[in-house]
Amino acid sequence: MARAALAVLAAVCGALAVFQRMTGDRRRIRAELRREERAAQEAVSAWRKQYL
Repeated sequence: MARAALAVLAAVCGALAVFQRMTGDRRRIRAELRREERAAQEAVSAWRKQYL
């Protein structure tokens, strides 16, 4: 009985770890894309101020 409970607990912890890893990667990718988009907008703004 204790072994079965321990096996279930290990499976649940493994599933949670996988889920957290997947969502964490997505969040990290979105944050990086937002930073790149802001940098591009700032570069365009600086170019406009200089040349227009």
